[in-house]
Amino acid sequence: MRCACADRVNAVVQGQRQEARRRAEVQLPRQLDAFAAALRLGAVQLVARHMVAAGVFRASIDAGGRRTVTADEAFAAVNRAVADRPPLARFAAEHRDHLHEQLVYVDPQELLRGPLVRKAKAMEALGGYLKRQLDAAESMLQRLQQLEARLPAWKTAARASETVALELVMDPHEVQWTGRPSP
Repeated sequence: MRCACADRVNAVVQGQRQEARRRAEVQLPRQLDAFAAALRLGAVQLVARHMVAAGVFRASIDAGGRRTVTADEAFAAVNRAVADRPPLARFAAEHRDHLHEQLVYVDPQELLRGPLVRKAKAMEALGGYLKRQLDAAESMLQRLQQLEARLPAWKTAARASETVALELVMDPHEVQWTGRPSP
């Protein structure tokens, strides 16, 4: 036998449960897609930034260790820098717009200030910095590919765990029911 209080509480609980399920069905996929897109974009931007920095070092090496490299020279040197690394060369071809966007964040004069202090070892230092930037870009590109492989599993796991549960933790006879939570 059930009382009217329990029926009212169950009706509210059922309504809340349905609303939570509806929100989970509508909002969760959108939030997961936005999260995945933001992760992808961040990884692509990091790869592009490393590649532009490598372009700065490549342009300086090509100019005989010159300290003043323009952003346009750095952008043009990216393809020369990644010529012997096929994954990065493909990335450069596919993401020219992201490479161009990163020119704002990479200051060639700032990057070249340190390696060119000693002229005698400048070319060797520039080669090392170039290799380090390309290695970092390649590493980040591999992480991006791993992320792409894992995202569908994350979405599936998140959707599988979206079962909504509400537990009644009160006795409806011990409180006065007003239909609103008490302050």
